[in-house]
Amino acid sequence: MKSIKLFVALLLISVMGMGQVPQKIAYQAVLRNADGTVIADENVDLKINFRVASLNGNVVYAETHNVDVNKQGIVSIILGDGNPVSGSFVDIPWDSEVFIEILVKTQNQNDFISLGTSQLVSVPYALMAKNGVSTIGQPGQTTYSNGDTWIASSRISVSDSSVNIAPGANHDPEKPIFTVTNSQGQVVMAVYESGVRFYVEEEGAKGAKGGFAVGGLSTTKASPDYYFSVNPSNTSIYFNNSVKGAKGGFAVGGLSTTKSDTAIYLTVKPEETNVFFENSNIKGAKGGFAVGGLSTGKSLLPGYYFQVLPDSTYVANTMVSYGNMMVAGDVLTSVGVADAPLTDVDGNTYKTVKIGQQVWMAENLRTSSYFDGTPIDPATYYKLTKPDSTIVFGHMYLVSAISAKNVCPTGWHVPTIEDWSALFTFVGGPEYVTNSAVLFKKLSEPYKDVLNGIYNWDPVSDPVTYATNETGFSARGAGVIIRSAATSSWYGQEVGMNAYFWVNPSGQTSYVVFSSSLGSVQVQNVSSGDPAYPVRCVKDN
Repeated sequence: MKSIKLFVALLLISVMGMGQVPQKIAYQAVLRNADGTVIADENVDLKINFRVASLNGNVVYAETHNVDVNKQGIVSIILGDGNPVSGSFVDIPWDSEVFIEILVKTQNQNDFISLGTSQLVSVPYALMAKNGVSTIGQPGQTTYSNGDTWIASSRISVSDSSVNIAPGANHDPEKPIFTVTNSQGQVVMAVYESGVRFYVEEEGAKGAKGGFAVGGLSTTKASPDYYFSVNPSNTSIYFNNSVKGAKGGFAVGGLSTTKSDTAIYLTVKPEETNVFFENSNIKGAKGGFAVGGLSTGKSLLPGYYFQVLPDSTYVANTMVSYGNMMVAGDVLTSVGVADAPLTDVDGNTYKTVKIGQQVWMAENLRTSSYFDGTPIDPATYYKLTKPDSTIVFGHMYLVSAISAKNVCPTGWHVPTIEDWSALFTFVGGPEYVTNSAVLFKKLSEPYKDVLNGIYNWDPVSDPVTYATNETGFSARGAGVIIRSAATSSWYGQEVGMNAYFWVNPSGQTSYVVFSSSLGSVQVQNVSSGDPAYPVRCVKDN
């Protein structure tokens, strides 16, 4: 029986006329076998369960679809247009937490197989609509209320990819087009027809303001002294370098409600430039300084070229020095250093990497024998059907396989929770639990073709382009294989989406998961079922 995984893309249909709420959602999915190949040119049955409140909540609506899979493994259906099994699509409470469970049945299967349940975190707006603003206007206009009704206006309009704010007819150039005020009603920023002005205190000077300026506080109507100004011809920062004592400069500091000195984060003086960041014992990601490129993506970690953190300083490309470089400690080529190759009892060879004081396998285990040569029970592990897939993702082992004997080569073992904690602390610092995005970035292999068209992550879910793998650990999205107790068959889930690794079982059965969608690393307990996960061995101390 084939093992199937599912990649989902939700498309929302447009509103079919003003005030009409369409009770349908366009839905598209890619069906693949556990080894990554698409299921092409087949007829399958899909069942969709809509659950509320939780992953295992009540099914408020269910429907089935009989669809043909195209050559690319893509199926397209309209949710709300299938054969109802129970409930009604129009009665789904969209204002509650809604979860979608996907089940599939191929021609050679008798029963539906669940491919997992996920929360619909972005509810189609049209399905939530109860009432709204209604008025007649021109394309791109916005509406405002005059207290009695809604009026269409071009004062704020949308055109192509731009949002425009324009003054009304016969606008007085002495008055701003729009302003930003503080809680006291004082103007702190004003946009005029000829420029933009930021205020540190209300001033009485009239007229259109040109450029951008930060000036000193003044109670007079005379022109203030500018410390920072941007004009069409120049950008200037002015220091007072004539007085005695501390010289003038430029600083960026934190807001404060006390009368004590504020916390300075950036200072520029004639003799030096300093950058300061938070290094206290607060939780979460620590402060720092970074220079990165522009990005249109939504990834958590943009591509930084230069980054300073409390524990490390990173330069993403070649660093050139025309003077002396003084280093008090060791100079390491990277966080992880390649170590000697490792060969298991079956003759498989693995790359290894030294990270801190530990030596880890840099590939997933793919042995079929225990360390002493005893064969592993075939019913307790899953071997991918293609040899190249096995090289990329390794074998998947049930907990019974790793509990019976040591599956790792002699001198190595399945990592304990203490081993994982030591790795995470070295890579992400003592606060790694609240800053696991750094772990994912440094321990995960970036999206790429690893071997003969087999990719380490799935581009449909998340291309993981923000990963750097500077440790050399090379986590890959092998997913999880589930063994059915009723049929003794295997089926895959989350292949290309998440990377799982076993924790050496002692008491509670646990695993480590690298989530590409969240960009995080977590340790979780096995709550149900009989999952098979990859194994990464660590060298004995």
